Amino acid sequence: MSENVKEAGQVIAGHVKWYDAVKGYGFVVPESGGGDVMVHASCVRAFGKMALVEGARVKLVSGAGARGLHAQELLEVEEPDLAEHPDGFAEPTR
Repeated sequence: MSENVKEAGQVIAGHVKWYDAVKGYGFVVPESGGGDVMVHASCVRAFGKMALVEGARVKLVSGAGARGLHAQELLEVEEPDLAEHPDGFAEPTR
């Protein structure tokens, strides 16, 4: 395993790589590197949202799953300013 791999229970900040409400999950790219963190729809709904916008900055608590890290809880979601992106697509912040 890479030294950048996070452990369960850590608070991770990153940006939404993609999220598909129909599939019910998506992925967050951690700012500090390492593998992507899966975010399930149940976690998003528990935060009070129906979906996550690509490029949104998030802070979450990680959990260990069979296939890697997943979000146990969303702590913050900062959606990109779409006014700066008239086509509706925001570049992910890194």
